[in-house]
Amino acid sequence: MGGSGAEFDFIVETSEEFLNRSLRLFYEESIIPRVLEGRNSLGLPKLLQDYGSVDYRVVFTEPLVVDTLTGGVAHVVFRADVELGLGVLVAGFRVGGVIEGKPVYDRVKMDLDLNVVRFHLDYVQVLDSVDIPSYIVGVVNDVVRDAIMMGLNALDHIHVSPIIGSLNLPEMPEGRSHQLPVRFGNVEIIGSDAISLGFDIATRGDGAKTSLENLSLENDLAVALSQSGVNKVVDFWWTRTTHPKSMPFRGRVDFGNIKEIMSFLSNYSVELLPKLISLGFLEIDYNIVDIWLDYEGVVELSKPAVALNETSMSLEALALVSVTGFLRVELDVALKFDTSGPIPDILTPWEDDAVVAKGRRVFEVWRYRANKKRIELFDSTASLAVDDEQRIMLEVRGCCLDVGLGWRLPQPLLVRLERNIERDIRRAFPAIPMSPSVIRSQFEESDLVMELDINRIVHSEGALIVHADVRYGK
Repeated sequence: MGGSGAEFDFIVETSEEFLNRSLRLFYEESIIPRVLEGRNSLGLPKLLQDYGSVDYRVVFTEPLVVDTLTGGVAHVVFRADVELGLGVLVAGFRVGGVIEGKPVYDRVKMDLDLNVVRFHLDYVQVLDSVDIPSYIVGVVNDVVRDAIMMGLNALDHIHVSPIIGSLNLPEMPEGRSHQLPVRFGNVEIIGSDAISLGFDIATRGDGAKTSLENLSLENDLAVALSQSGVNKVVDFWWTRTTHPKSMPFRGRVDFGNIKEIMSFLSNYSVELLPKLISLGFLEIDYNIVDIWLDYEGVVELSKPAVALNETSMSLEALALVSVTGFLRVELDVALKFDTSGPIPDILTPWEDDAVVAKGRRVFEVWRYRANKKRIELFDSTASLAVDDEQRIMLEVRGCCLDVGLGWRLPQPLLVRLERNIERDIRRAFPAIPMSPSVIRSQFEESDLVMELDINRIVHSEGALIVHADVRYGK
């Protein structure tokens, strides 16, 4: 079937192939019990009235396999060896059949399970090693089946996959109040080869949701993120995150052409400064060693807005930037005392300058300021990645922004400065969570580790569908 059409903030859909790979690994890791043991009382026929109970031991000899997904249940094929003890009589059997399980979501353990609803035994084979009178075997045929079913009834559910591994988002304070309030909505079998789970986030938010429907799985699983879900995750995270929303930056821009900057500075009466300070009695003889611009500032970030468009995804945000620039020059300086004072040298043809001091000095030539400059960020090339906790994260890649300082500097220098500040703004912007942990990265019952590997991203009616494979390892 194509799904009920019920809408949720986000959906996780798993393929039949992934379910079987998980069942095989869980069998190998003994996450699903291989052995079921116990004792049951039986309504035995008169021939066996001395035996009031049966001891059973069921050993699964192969991994469980999902054969079909139909009628709202999963049909799981099993093979097992069964040992039954009737007093002093011990009989061994090889059995096979089908377990019917209804997909359910364990809200406490956050697992996708199959709740066992019934069993079908396809065959019961007496093992050759069993030495039991044939007339007893004939009489207790039904008893054997009942005993085996009782043993299998101990398997009330089957682990299939850990879905939603953690409710913690990155860079958040400790405590339950800071965990994303994810609420399970529904689980359905979609088509004949997938199980789909819908989840909501219990916070206020705007935007369209996405419905339970066939996501055309070609990988292990698909995650459908709706605009509503993304808005809620970003809002919840931004208001609580410990990531600094105000970050300092500093840097330096060197001049490639000293003559160019000197030509620029010649528009200003820099050379008159020492004369004014000393009432004209001091002069400077200098050679330029280096000239550069130091800058420092603070960028304040606003909450980003992520838009899931029909064919693309984009990010918008606002940054307030305050920056101060210091134009500095390093000189080899000779400080001379002009005995003629403020009288121009052209009127004193004799040598009237005496060297007072020589050395290398750094001077601040000019200071520039921009305060709370509003800069709009737009990124249509943001990419998705998966972090260590298997959360889907949006990473800012190529923000389009225009610093536009307008400072009186040579154009090449101003361009380099603004590019540096743009780079600092991008670095200040964090990776943004788009979802909670899709699967658990570590399975508690073993040292099995699971990782998502994004294969492709599809934009569909304003939703973002992430198709991924799951890698198991240790």
